[in-house]
Amino acid sequence: KSNWTDAYVVAGTNRLNETGESYKIFFFVIHPSYVSNGNLHDIALIRVKDPIRFNDKVQPIFLPFRDIARYNVMADFAGWGSTQ
Repeated sequence: KSNWTDAYVVAGTNRLNETGESYKIFFFVIHPSYVSNGNLHDIALIRVKDPIRFNDKVQPIFLPFRDIARYNVMADFAGWGSTQ
């Protein structure tokens, strides 16, 4: 079992062998229906301790308003999952 207090977020790259900016995790919330042996509900919200610095490789995402439902819309994301 890993200790989440040692975990961090890397912004500015989507490759494990490249460096980006590292940010310590302050708090996170995992989807309440997530189970570790599958991909269903595999999502979390993460708050980092320090503000993320935006640049040409790091940009914010804009979430839709609460009352706008989006179905069958393509979305891009990146994540490494477990690396050890």
